[in-house]
Amino acid sequence: MYNFITMSEEFLKICSEISELYKFAKNEEKQKLINYVLQNFLIEGETLHYEYKMPFNFFALGLNCTKKLPRLDSNQQPTG
Repeated sequence: MYNFITMSEEFLKICSEISELYKFAKNEEKQKLINYVLQNFLIEGETLHYEYKMPFNFFALGLNCTKKLPRLDSNQQPTG
């Protein structure tokens, strides 16, 4: 259990800081960050295709989700 919590904390820390890490990183460090998050690179013409590695793929799916969740009603009492 402790290992899972530690790994989760580390993952969330990386997610929250990845843009800043990338912005100030040297080219070798940028390559490591990209390889840490992405896989299966393919270039078609001028387009780069890639896939997110797990567990980053779950976050990427959430970014592309257009379904809105219903808002809670201010009255939380059961009806009837």
